[in-house]
Amino acid sequence: MKHDSAHNFAIFVDDSAHSYNKNTESLAVSDHDTIVRITTILRLKEGRSLTLFTHDTHYECTIAAVHKKKIDFICHQVKPIVPQLPQVAIVLPLLERDALEEVVYMATVYGVHDIHLVVTEKSRKILTEKEHARLHKIAIAAGEQSKQFFMPKIHVVSPLEDFIQKQSYKSSLKLWCDISGESILKLKERSRSEDGYLLIWGPEGDFAHQEKEMLGKLFIPVKLANAVLRARDAAALIMGIIRL
Repeated sequence: MKHDSAHNFAIFVDDSAHSYNKNTESLAVSDHDTIVRITTILRLKEGRSLTLFTHDTHYECTIAAVHKKKIDFICHQVKPIVPQLPQVAIVLPLLERDALEEVVYMATVYGVHDIHLVVTEKSRKILTEKEHARLHKIAIAAGEQSKQFFMPKIHVVSPLEDFIQKQSYKSSLKLWCDISGESILKLKERSRSEDGYLLIWGPEGDFAHQEKEMLGKLFIPVKLANAVLRARDAAALIMGIIRL
């Protein structure tokens, strides 16, 4: 059955919830929640094409057979998931829930490699395990929606000072969003980095004075607009500019 005009759904599948047979170019999914999602929520039938992806591989498939405890697929294309270059990592203060989730969503869409969550003087101080797990789900949802299948690594929370002292991005171009800096567009015209970028912006209320002094020793301040932006808006703008 042809479904050329139908929406191409993309669904993340955990590594432990599927098995791929290279000889027969077939794949079986046994995860209960994924089966329910495909058959009951999305109501996809045998013969329907879709994309399945894991942390390292994506499969262009057709549903071959639906069973009670598994779904069999025929794979037409199997490709490794290749991260975008240059690599981009972000240092993300603990924003309030909605803003934090929105930034993680956008970071996934823009192909960010690493998300380093940090505590600053004016940010939240705690992220629960449940909230951290939800951020991973937000990233998966972003990948499914945008078809950008590379999943960022979301690191555990650390104080900003600890991250600065231990950071390993020696060759990356380090940019700090601050209205006192040079225009990001002018900087990008003359300074492009093939070794990657490390980006940071302040929480709502900005960084404290001593934090700015610390950042100034490592990061180049760049101005995004002639106005003070919300943290989520600064995040969207700087990531978008870097990926242009």
